[in-house]
Amino acid sequence: MKADVFYPEPDMSIDFNARQKAILNQIRQEGRVLVEALSGAFGTTPQTIRRDLQVLEDTGEVMRFHGGASLLPGVEYTGFDVRRTIAVEEKEAIGVAVAQRIPPNVMLMLNGGTTTAAVARSLKGHSGLRVIVDNVNIANDLRRFPGVDVLVPGGMVRRSDGAVTGVETTRGTIGAKKVGVVAAGHTSVLMQMAGVRMPLESFPLQALVSEPVK
Repeated sequence: MKADVFYPEPDMSIDFNARQKAILNQIRQEGRVLVEALSGAFGTTPQTIRRDLQVLEDTGEVMRFHGGASLLPGVEYTGFDVRRTIAVEEKEAIGVAVAQRIPPNVMLMLNGGTTTAAVARSLKGHSGLRVIVDNVNIANDLRRFPGVDVLVPGGMVRRSDGAVTGVETTRGTIGAKKVGVVAAGHTSVLMQMAGVRMPLESFPLQALVSEPVK
C-alpha cells in the first residue's frame, strides 16, 4: 500500500493540457513513466507523448530519458517514504538476495537508498555485524536487530529523506580498521546506461569505494 502523501497541483500559471497534467501526476506517484505505456493508456501516438514530456521537461517539472521521463533528482529524493512504495517486490527480493551474501562478523557499509533499506531489513537474522550507514531512516530500522551495531557518520541530516550529507571519508569522520562488505545503490550507473547523467554525493561514495574489501 502506498504512503498517504500530498503532492501539490501542477503550477497553474503554466498552460499544461489535461493529458500533460495527468502525466505529471503519474510521474509524481510512480517516479518514472515510459512513452509506450503512456501512449497505450492515453490512446495517442508515442510522438505526442514525447512532445508532452518535452513540455514538462522544458518547464522544469521532469527529466527525460530515452523512452520515458522521471522526476528530477532533487525532487525524487525529497520523498523517501514515497520511493519506498515504488517497485516494492523487486526491492525486497534484491534485499533478501544481497543479505544472503553478507557473512556474519563483518563491518558493512550501506548507502542511503530505498533498495539498500530493503537490504538492511533483511539483516534481522545476522549476527556480529557493525553497519555504517549514512541515512537515519535505515539506521532506525537496523537498531532493532540484536546482532547489529549501527554507526552513523557525522554530518547534516537532510530533512526530506534522512540522508546524512557533508560526510567526510577516512581522513575525517568515517573511519574503521577494515570494512568487509559494501552494499550501495546502482541508480547512477543505470541512469548512465539510459543516457542520463545523475549528480553524485561524492563524500559517502568515496568512503564506500576506498574502505571495503569487497
